[in-house]
Amino acid sequence: MDLTDIQEYFLNLTSADNFEAIKLQADGVIQAGDPADAEDFLNLLSKSLSTQGASVQSSNPQLYDQYEAIWTLLAFKAFPTLESNDQENLLKTRFLFAIQNGFNPDALVSEYFLDYKDDSVVKNKFSIFVKYLGMNAERLGSNTVEVEGKKYLPELRYWIQDYSKFPSKTPKRGSVERLAYINQSGNVRSLTQVYRQALMKVLKFYDDLVNVDRPRKVVDEEDLEDAREDMEVLAQAWQEAQGGAPLVSQAPNQQVGLNIDQKLQDLRNRVGR
Repeated sequence: MDLTDIQEYFLNLTSADNFEAIKLQADGVIQAGDPADAEDFLNLLSKSLSTQGASVQSSNPQLYDQYEAIWTLLAFKAFPTLESNDQENLLKTRFLFAIQNGFNPDALVSEYFLDYKDDSVVKNKFSIFVKYLGMNAERLGSNTVEVEGKKYLPELRYWIQDYSKFPSKTPKRGSVERLAYINQSGNVRSLTQVYRQALMKVLKFYDDLVNVDRPRKVVDEEDLEDAREDMEVLAQAWQEAQGGAPLVSQAPNQQVGLNIDQKLQDLRNRVGR
């Protein structure tokens, strides 16, 4: 990613105008960029914070917190491209903070299925990630979490332990099991609605890492147009092989050979199930 045009904004992080410019550019990368773009932006911001962070924090703590939020969201956007030790650190220490600042874990899960066609590779990586997540020490709430008769600080790792031991009719937990836990667990009762929503996202990510279900592919109109063109080529080849016989008979509703529109509708129906 070419960051030449915005490097001037990083020369003075204490400037409110510079912050707004950096945030605008970062939001664009987080929403529409790819992990490599996010890593480039992350490296530039990290370099600037390493030299200016202390002064920003002392002069304007609130502004520094906002830079930290941007840094964290960029880091999770760049997550697939980062070194394993950086991934470990993020999942152990900043996952909840990222969620509380707008991070969508579903996007990260989808990114891995896009990058890797072999589900066994994804499963191996997710098994490592779930181990890191299970060691997260970020606190959610202020009351202790009781797991199997023992009380713990309300850290994510203990919330996940409590959820994993909550009674379930199926070993493959999903939205029904998560909702049952949120509504019925005694530990959850003390949480505010905002904390409950954050916990739901944490638990969904946990389930996604454990279950490893490839999302159904969404076929857009461009994909359908490509399919139509491919089918037309095949239809022409079929017609030539039949000595020029028509693909559609003259009698209504008595089609023979290839029906392109029907094949495309079948494709829509399959991905829409």
